[in-house]
Amino acid sequence: MKKSLSRVLPLFIVAMCLLGASAAQAAVTPAFTDVAPGNSNILFINYLSSRGIIGGFPDGTYRPGEGLTRAEAAVVLAKAAGLTQSEGTSVFNDVGGHWAAGAINAVSSAGMLMGDPDGNFRPDDMISRAEGITLFLRLSKQPDSGVALPRLEDISGGHWAARPVAIGLAAGMVTQGGNNFFPDSSLSRGDMARMLGVLLTKDPDLSRTALKITLKVTAGTAGVTRVGSGETEEIVPGDGVQVTPGDIIKTGPGSIAQLVLPDGSGMLLEEGAELTVKEARGRSYITAGGKPGVAVDWLNIDMDKGGMFGTLAKNYHKSTAAGDSTAASGIRNLPSVAGLSAWNIGELLAVGETGTEVPWWESSSQQAVRVQVDMPWGVAGVRGTTWRIALDDEGDASFSILEGEGELTAGGATQNVGQLQVVNVPYGVAPGQATAMSPEEIKTFVQEAVKQWLQERAEDMQANSQLQVQLDESAPPSIVEIINQAIEEAVRESQPATTTTNNSSSNNDDDDDSTGAGSPYITSKYPGVGAVDVPVDTTIKVYFDGTVTQGGNFGLIKLYVNSVGETESKKVIASIKDNCLLVDPEGYLLCETQYTLTIPAGAVQKLSGNGVNTAYEYSFTTSPWQMSDAPWTMYGHDPQRSGQSRYSGPDCPGIKWEECMEGRYVYGTPLVGPGGLIYMVDDSGELSVSEEVYEEGEYYLSLAQSFSGEGSSYSTPAIGKDGTVYYCAGETLYAVNADMEEAWSLDVGGNVSESSPVIGPDGTIYIVAEIYDDSENQYGYLLAVDPDNPEDPENPGNWRIKLGQGDIFSPAVGPDGTVYVAMAVWDSQSVPGQLFAVNNDGSSIWQDIDGNPVSVMLGNDEYFDTPVVGPDGTIYVVCDGILKAVSPQGEIEWTWDSEEYGEITGLPAVDGDGAVYLSVTNYEGMQFGYICKIVPGSEDDEVIIAAKDYTSFSTPAIGSDGTVYAASEGNLWAFDGQGADEQKWVIETISHNVLQPVIGDNDTIYLCSAEDGGTVMTAIWETPLSFEVYPDPQYGLYGDGSEPAVVTLTFNKDIKENTVIDDEITFNTLDGSVYDVVGAIYGDELVISIYGNFYEGSLSIPVGFVTNMSGTQIFEGCTIPFIPEC
Repeated sequence: MKKSLSRVLPLFIVAMCLLGASAAQAAVTPAFTDVAPGNSNILFINYLSSRGIIGGFPDGTYRPGEGLTRAEAAVVLAKAAGLTQSEGTSVFNDVGGHWAAGAINAVSSAGMLMGDPDGNFRPDDMISRAEGITLFLRLSKQPDSGVALPRLEDISGGHWAARPVAIGLAAGMVTQGGNNFFPDSSLSRGDMARMLGVLLTKDPDLSRTALKITLKVTAGTAGVTRVGSGETEEIVPGDGVQVTPGDIIKTGPGSIAQLVLPDGSGMLLEEGAELTVKEARGRSYITAGGKPGVAVDWLNIDMDKGGMFGTLAKNYHKSTAAGDSTAASGIRNLPSVAGLSAWNIGELLAVGETGTEVPWWESSSQQAVRVQVDMPWGVAGVRGTTWRIALDDEGDASFSILEGEGELTAGGATQNVGQLQVVNVPYGVAPGQATAMSPEEIKTFVQEAVKQWLQERAEDMQANSQLQVQLDESAPPSIVEIINQAIEEAVRESQPATTTTNNSSSNNDDDDDSTGAGSPYITSKYPGVGAVDVPVDTTIKVYFDGTVTQGGNFGLIKLYVNSVGETESKKVIASIKDNCLLVDPEGYLLCETQYTLTIPAGAVQKLSGNGVNTAYEYSFTTSPWQMSDAPWTMYGHDPQRSGQSRYSGPDCPGIKWEECMEGRYVYGTPLVGPGGLIYMVDDSGELSVSEEVYEEGEYYLSLAQSFSGEGSSYSTPAIGKDGTVYYCAGETLYAVNADMEEAWSLDVGGNVSESSPVIGPDGTIYIVAEIYDDSENQYGYLLAVDPDNPEDPENPGNWRIKLGQGDIFSPAVGPDGTVYVAMAVWDSQSVPGQLFAVNNDGSSIWQDIDGNPVSVMLGNDEYFDTPVVGPDGTIYVVCDGILKAVSPQGEIEWTWDSEEYGEITGLPAVDGDGAVYLSVTNYEGMQFGYICKIVPGSEDDEVIIAAKDYTSFSTPAIGSDGTVYAASEGNLWAFDGQGADEQKWVIETISHNVLQPVIGDNDTIYLCSAEDGGTVMTAIWETPLSFEVYPDPQYGLYGDGSEPAVVTLTFNKDIKENTVIDDEITFNTLDGSVYDVVGAIYGDELVISIYGNFYEGSLSIPVGFVTNMSGTQIFEGCTIPFIPEC
């Protein structure tokens, strides 16, 4: 019985590719409903979908995590190779009538994918990872580069797929998980998209395509003489025509024309220019938005007279420039001018050895000459550059570079030309050394029309920028920023030393026209166009070419979320200082969100009033939240205290370990940090980090390190982005590094022992404190602490505000960075329960008509807890036994009274769709516990997820699949969050007073409970596969030839068969005979039928023959001897 291993790799081995200049900048729209925007393969999936190579299912899904079948692989191969599909008679026994028969016939005829010796194709069997990389590399005709196979535990140089795996890893087509490749695991549909997408855009032959060249005229006229016919076509403004190799282009007097290329590159042709397109070749690539793009692979132009400006999109990676190391010697002020990092400079300007051959997958990212301009006196070569070439009537010429580098060959000599350099060559003379451009030469690049064109090209190149797969963390600079900064440098170089600079504070009218009269135009911006990882507290700066002032439409400057008009704009304060428009958002920007700034026409004008700006808009994307990406990093999981994890717990739970820590009392929740380490703080103020240890067949929790603070602690710590742990004890906030050493501590001057820190979008730490005044009155304070400079009172990132007299509860932070704090105010003139909203600078969000801070009056209850914030910004607080939903504007939108069921216990939990989950306990009679789901705005706005007698549930936690977990006295429960009273499972534990279950990775949930005598910790995990055998092997196994002998393996959970491995179940008797075996799976049973005459023997089941239903646990294999005992 032959079956093959069908397991989809765990998510932790999928390596996220680092994107290039703008790979993450745009909001990528998935092509399929089940491909999340954060999926590591989304861009490859979108790309292949756009090219029509892959398709989804009728329900609109792609199912990226499912394995790829042989039939599906045949369809993809046929489409990628351009094979003709025919559903004629198949050579395979099992293909007739199959939906993929045409593709199977095509690929088998092409020798790409064959069948087995029995004449079967096995279309529904899964493709393994080793088979997949071998199969898809058959599309490539490139030679084996000899790249070495990295050291892997599960595949060596002798493996049949070692060479394809080595090439696939080096090319970025496939990834490895740690020191393993998992060659026999099934190739997922998502990883297939990456594999094929990289191949089709990196292989020099497969990526080769036509290069579309468009001629556009904006002023005057241009003529195109067509190759072959010899007819001349006149092009006027507004026209756009295609130019093909052999066409001759001539621009007329006073004309402005440009050649535009698909990747945004282009050439601006001056009047009187004459040139011929000789050769044009494109290269397919994946844009940063996941769409197909075409880059300039080779463009050869013959220029007879006139001048042109050009700018070429670059793919920053490595250089193959031939020659010596003097190529970069002329690059002047490159780090400050072009904004390149040391990585860029070291690789971009490195000069390879002449004739050095690079692997085929790197050829597309080599900074080789992509554009060659042949002139009567020589040849100019362009390697990702902004340049100008000018030929006068006598044949004298110049080749100058604004940004980047190029080379000029004439008279048998070659000169390299660097940034802001020029080579002037009289006709027939070998070029001399490149020299710095004069101010007059530089001015040709900064005249208004050229600047405007360069900026348009830069933005077009940025919009079409290429996906970069990099091995380090550095990212290429923004194309727009590079060109804008180069223009700014050129402006400075072209002006006299006394010219007013951008930093001038002068307001004289003379400053207005220092760079020329007319409308003000933008020279640079911060953040740049398409910038990513923009800090959420950014002030936007837009620089103009001279001093400006407010125009009539200044008040219409808007900052939109996502794109113009889709949502309400973010409130901003705009102002002008000299030549800079400052746009300051109120509060934080949302994390990982695209914003679009719109500056309407007439918003800005020259100081003299001579001209106003034209309308302009551009977008950028903010940085992720500055917190750890570990599984559970603070109280309530995240800054919103939502209780929603990106992981889920087990399907078949078991106790992994239980530990009793005598004498230590932990009243907060544990945290699951980087590497699965467990952090917790006990009531003595000791922070400990523990690790799971496996010895002698068992797991247990082992204390690794600890740090002792001063004073008591009854709260939960928080883990920062860099692994620093923040926690409160006594009157001190501590910052402890990964080695459990104090990084810093801050004496607050009041009690913080019950404050669980929360981390804001920019990494600011927020805590609350109860501080007594001189009259021994207790006041609640909210504090903000800058972790990089916590003790400096002059640091605006450090502040504290007094909110009122009374008890204060740990803060939460909304998606927009607003800090929310609940208080039980003791002032007899006020309602006790109050909710405050505070900006990142300490100012109040909610104010009365006079601008005075106000709070939301929640009710008369003095006993409630931390606020919880939903994904839409709604704040949830329980007060007076009622759940209250407060809008970000400070209005109570709706309430939910639990009186019908009992009292609300613990915090709400909120899922990604905004549904709220609450634990409710009825203490009358037998004590009933409920988990209630509140869905705002739906018809079924109240669903009882669970109802259990003699139970009181903890605060719920929500798994990534919607499962709701809640602990009770000695039990952990799992419920289906979508249904009514749909219990998935319950498991008994020794933890009785759990605050909230904590969800880790690897299907594990952690419970922490302060009990009599100490603290109990429990880890619940997915139990390993185990089974029982029937009949008992000690009595042998008898077969009489008429009916099969049947062996049943009953597993501890449902199983499924695998379809990739060729190993089979065998039954061998002591005399060496082998008998036929047939197997079937029914739920949790593997039923094996053995045919023949025997009374004893050994049944062997291979490794990986079955898995659990999720495919994450692999059967380890076994041999069962059926030998009668004497």
